[in-house]
Amino acid sequence: MKLNDGGNNHPDRAYAENALLRVQLHTTTLLFFDGPINDHDLVGLGTGVLLRIASRYFILSAGHCVRDSHRGSRILGLGVKKHASPISPQILRHEYCYEPGTEMDFGFWEIADYDASDLRERHVFMSLDSVTCTTHDTLLSINDWMILAGYPGEIPPPGEREYSASIFGYTTTLA
Repeated sequence: MKLNDGGNNHPDRAYAENALLRVQLHTTTLLFFDGPINDHDLVGLGTGVLLRIASRYFILSAGHCVRDSHRGSRILGLGVKKHASPISPQILRHEYCYEPGTEMDFGFWEIADYDASDLRERHVFMSLDSVTCTTHDTLLSINDWMILAGYPGEIPPPGEREYSASIFGYTTTLA
């Protein structure tokens, strides 16, 4: 996404804030629980990007998140509404690639249509037309401002845990 630097060599703040709000529409908080969905069993947070292909619904994330979500009794929860209990979607399929020390860290969950409808109350699933894949070298050569955003995985101390998380975003260039 090109950001107008207004001749100041940095993006226009209002434009960047608007872009971050748009990013929020297409992302969801991932919550990972070891056991039942309750604050005592919350063990991690992540970021999911919502994608629709034809009539199928996917959540894209880091491969290590997808891998870790299927260990032992781990349960994936999705933050749907602020301060509401997360939903645990029916996973129809999951795949991932995770190779530590490389750029190979991506994966997805395919979720049931009725779980996607819960997410659609506050979010928008992107279509394939909205997705661009590129390389690190290409991004470096463009050397333009971009927004990086997600839901940080830092867990608050026990007793201060909540099921909601705020999106964190910043603007940067790769150069």
